[in-house]
Amino acid sequence: MTSNHFEEYNRLNEIPHLVRDDIAHIINYGDYIVFYNWLEIVESSCLKSGYQPCYIVGFSNQLVIGMAVNFILPGLKVKNGISKNGILKLSIGILPLSNETNIFLRHQEYQEAFMKGYLSIIHKRWPPTVYVFLPFNRLEKSFENNIDRNYLKRAYYPSSYLEVKFNSFEQYLKQLNKRRRYPILKNIKRFEKNGCYFEYCEKPGKYQDRLYELTKNVAQKNTAQGSPFLLERSTFNALENNMKDQFHVILAKKENEIIGFKLIFEKNRLFDNRIVGLDYRYVKKTAVYFNLYYESIRLAISRNIRQLEMSITQMQIKKRLGCKTKQHHAFITTTYNWMTHCADLFGMVPEDRFRDQSKK
Repeated sequence: MTSNHFEEYNRLNEIPHLVRDDIAHIINYGDYIVFYNWLEIVESSCLKSGYQPCYIVGFSNQLVIGMAVNFILPGLKVKNGISKNGILKLSIGILPLSNETNIFLRHQEYQEAFMKGYLSIIHKRWPPTVYVFLPFNRLEKSFENNIDRNYLKRAYYPSSYLEVKFNSFEQYLKQLNKRRRYPILKNIKRFEKNGCYFEYCEKPGKYQDRLYELTKNVAQKNTAQGSPFLLERSTFNALENNMKDQFHVILAKKENEIIGFKLIFEKNRLFDNRIVGLDYRYVKKTAVYFNLYYESIRLAISRNIRQLEMSITQMQIKKRLGCKTKQHHAFITTTYNWMTHCADLFGMVPEDRFRDQSKK
């Protein structure tokens, strides 16, 4: 008889060594864009930002069937769309700085068993008052089937992606209509006219102070969207030391000064646009932000990449680049049903309300 059980760990290094190796194998060689070492980097950054990670590992007898990554945010409140320190405890079942789900499974056949166990223990063990999950399309149906209490469900920001079906950047431009192609050519001309150029960097640790500064610029500008800063200076050195040949860093330079950069992960012929950093003194004059996207497309073409994952921000810009969208849903619940109105603090108005679908 198969026996499923779940263990909770507060740090990755608390997970037994053999189990940790098994999980790393599942993540690194599975259908996921993220790499296991990225989880370690994110954990370090989140801890310094006040996040508390929790890893729930599922077992079938002694076999690891999957792991869920979760973070408890420090107390916060939201006023006029801006997040600040407060008393509200929020747990997110979302992998920070990623276009990937927070749930990693050995095989899809374990999906229902893992989801059932994961959702049955999540509220019993954790102190937060509000729980937000973004299970992504491939897990959404299973998530709904195993919900055993009231949740709010709403459309989340769609993620975007670009299918690379062209052999050159010129061919990419030709398949766009004139209304979309002209601004791209204009931005490229503005970038070059201001003496800007690109370099590819295999050792970002060399520039980590500058890259941290540029990343922080973007994070601070986006605080109104409730996106806490999740990186630290040592992130870029850790990339160099722990994730060799798994990433690309594109540097945008004016003379010898770095005015912007983009971090991209490459896996299974996919690009995952992960982090961007900008010097806002040059953004309007050089169109560096847009040119970083164009350069990532050029790089994808040269490396025979089949798809670029473009994340869930700045959707109008990405649509103009020819990106398609994938619609996801967020699921929100609270420790006490009367507190579901707290979801309104995050702009999450429910589309519908439902109970466990598997019991109907």
